[in-house]
Amino acid sequence: MTFSPCPVAGGYCVVAATQSHNRIHAQFAVRTHNSQNLTFLSVVEAQRRVVVEAQRLVVNGLYYKLAIHVRDHPFTRVYEAIVHETPRGRQTLKKFEPLLPLPSPPLFGGYHQTDANEALIQLWPNLQSRKPMT
Repeated sequence: MTFSPCPVAGGYCVVAATQSHNRIHAQFAVRTHNSQNLTFLSVVEAQRRVVVEAQRLVVNGLYYKLAIHVRDHPFTRVYEAIVHETPRGRQTLKKFEPLLPLPSPPLFGGYHQTDANEALIQLWPNLQSRKPMT
């Protein structure tokens, strides 16, 4: 991932996903989504990075577009969240949705669980070099 200097205003720019404030925004996004939708999602803290990709936009505060590892039991999925932080430090969640849908259950036969995002999580660094997140 190449980092370009962020413009003062206009257009998203890539920022380091490992920055601590990105983790704070990711946890805020999951917590807010859980309270608004009565879900029990949790941020994946083990081994993998919590934030896969982070972008920032400067418009009347800061907009953070984050790709987040989230545990949606029993699956681990990548969600896209957009968090707006006002100049006074107030955060609001603008968008929170999975990047890929859950797999459909089998039409016949036995029961099995699959994680549709597992391949995406492993291939994510290769995919982001080909196509920017919109």
